Amino acid sequence: MRQDRIADTLLRKAIYQLKGFNEVAEMLLGTRFAEYVSERAKRKEGLSLRLEEKEGERVRIHRSYPDEHMIAEFAPTFRIFWLSKDEISFRHLERLYRELPISDDLRIRFHEAKNEFIKFMGSSAHIDDELGEVNRKELCEIYLYGGRIHLDRDKRNRLKKWMSDPVMLSLVEYWLTDTFVKAFAVIRVCTDINRKTLEELEKADGREEMRDGRIDEEIA
Repeated sequence: MRQDRIADTLLRKAIYQLKGFNEVAEMLLGTRFAEYVSERAKRKEGLSLRLEEKEGERVRIHRSYPDEHMIAEFAPTFRIFWLSKDEISFRHLERLYRELPISDDLRIRFHEAKNEFIKFMGSSAHIDDELGEVNRKELCEIYLYGGRIHLDRDKRNRLKKWMSDPVMLSLVEYWLTDTFVKAFAVIRVCTDINRKTLEELEKADGREEMRDGRIDEEIA
């Protein structure tokens, strides 16, 4: 066996995590949420929310962004990227990149993309209530753990208050959409870095199976 051959356990781990990350990204591209955003981009139409206020009348809400069902479909899968316990989350992939025998350029590029993602998710979500302002990660958590995939009493109560006010609900949905779209742009950059990393590992290890095939085939 070649002395420079990459340790098999690390190699299989890399295939599983890097391909897994990319496959989840591809799954999100196939959602109605992504298709809606893509179609508007092709027509050079952005996403928008306009609140029209007239004295003595209810606020009129003019929205051009995915509806509640599209958002609900996209959000649970999106959370995988920032859940620290998931093997294909940014946290776990950065650990993997530190272990892999790859060029510093790829390692640095992934590290910078990860930092951009974390910084963005920690920025203001432009949602403020009596409990204070929330950042984008907190907005996603309140939305998801307020009843979409898990029931946390405090988050549920906060989400119910938001949903009871049509204006607040439209703001929540708009800024959730804005978060998903901009964060996913960083994720797409990472899928390209992952592909290049797999190519580099393939050349170093002398194997040809890394770029093709799904992850279940690689770990069987």
